[in-house]
Amino acid sequence: MKKYFRVLFIVLAALLAFSACASGPQVSMSDPNARTDRSGRWSDADSRQVSATLIEKCLGSPGLDDYIDQYRAGHNGDRPSIVIQRFTYDASEHINTDIISSIMEEAIVNSGKLKFVAGGEQRENIRSERQDQQSYASEDTAAALGNETGAALVLTGNINAQVDRAGGTQDRSYFVSAELIDIETNTKIWIGRDDSIKKTIQQSKSRL
Repeated sequence: MKKYFRVLFIVLAALLAFSACASGPQVSMSDPNARTDRSGRWSDADSRQVSATLIEKCLGSPGLDDYIDQYRAGHNGDRPSIVIQRFTYDASEHINTDIISSIMEEAIVNSGKLKFVAGGEQRENIRSERQDQQSYASEDTAAALGNETGAALVLTGNINAQVDRAGGTQDRSYFVSAELIDIETNTKIWIGRDDSIKKTIQQSKSRL
């Protein structure tokens, strides 16, 4: 009888362990470069595709090359600095535009054409740190005020989504625009657009 209960206990323990493993999350590694689209909404792959396309057009534009040549001629050969403003979006869904800014920032820095300066929240955090150093850091190590590198150019943009519905089918089209602007003169050095992201979502019919 004892042997029976011991075997029964082992079987029940194994079943409980199997049940716990089966009910847990199943995780598998994915290729970060693979294009997956489960919801039909804006995805990280869309951000990578649009960012790469727009920044390639921007850095390769004749207007930017002319601007850089004129700027360097008047600034002892120094390259112009650029800041990227957060892209805005007109869409019912949330779009993490920080991914777009990050990809563009990397491409700009690696191109060697422009200098990149911090902007937005990052700039404010740095300014706060610099201000704190005036009170709490030694005089010979505190960062001086008023020595920031001013940006000559700003890159800004917007994502607009258009939705067309008919029955159980939904078409989503995204229009991404970007502009490179001379901060001092408000002159638009370059304007670009990408409308390659289009998706059709077919809703499954409910079964009665």
